[in-house]
Parts: sequence; C-alpha cells; structure tokens
Amino acid sequence: MQEYEFETERLKARLLGIKDKDFFISLYTDPLIMKYIAKPLCKEKALLMFDNALKNSSLSFVDAKQHIWLIILKSTNQLIGIQSFTYNTDENDSAEAGMIFCRNVQKKGFAVEAFKGFIDFGLSVMALNKVFTYCSRGNEAAIKVIVKTGFKKLDSQSELLGFSIS
Repeated sequence: MQEYEFETERLKARLLGIKDKDFFISLYTDPLIMKYIAKPLCKEKALLMFDNALKNSSLSFVDAKQHIWLIILKSTNQLIGIQSFTYNTDENDSAEAGMIFCRNVQKKGFAVEAFKGFIDFGLSVMALNKVFTYCSRGNEAAIKVIVKTGFKKLDSQSELLGFSIS
C-alpha cells in the first residue's frame, strides 16, 4: 500500500503505526478530551480499538473501513492529535472525518490548519467527492473549526450536528 502522508505549514500527518499505541490510548481514555465525543474508554477497550485501527491501517484505501492519521507538530515532532476517515460503504467516494487533539495544544489554531489540510488531502489525493463530519451541539469549539474549514451545515433534529463539504 502506498504511504499517504501530507503536510501543512506547521503540521505533518502520517498513518497510524504500532509505535502510536500509548498516545492513541491516552486520547480515548481522557475524560476531558472525550467530553463531547463519547464516554471515555477503559484502557482495555481503547487497546482493542487501537488494534482494530492498526489492522485497518495495513489495508488499502479500497479495502479498509477506516484510516487514522497522527497529527505531528513539525517544530518539535510532538504528537498532538489524530484525524480519521471512516469510509461510506454505500458510496466509495465519500467518508466521515473526525479528529481529536491533546488538551495542551487546543485553542492554538492547530485544529483548523490540520482539518483543512486533511479535508483537502481527502478531496484531492484520495479523490473523495464528499466528506461528512458530525459533532455534539454543545461542542462550540468543534463547530467553529468545522465552519472555518468550509463545511456546510446539514439539516438535523438530533443531538448531533451534521456538516458536509465536496
């Protein structure tokens, strides 16, 4: 499988690897990071989730259900977050995008930069025709990032807000 990596001005992204296990688990088990996403996972469930994500990372983009990229700060090589595409099984050319950032780098403009670079990568390099993303109505920071990235709000009556870009 071809390695898919991309960069923005301050960030670089690469696919999830075995060396990322502790970082991945730390994100999904942190109650503050998970506040608007889902209930934090116990370490065992986070490890199972990591193992499944790692298996998907070894599959081609045609065969995988999801791929996860690590977001890395170029200046320090510090891991600061993850981004993912979960592919729509009904339509091969669309995906749902998501991201999670460490607490110590939130509110520094990295989220908009990373998400914009990620979406551009998905639409151009991966040839996706449409990308969706969802967030909790109460997650004002995520809503700002999503709108600044160019997503348009979808009609929604649920607890989650939906957005799309093409």
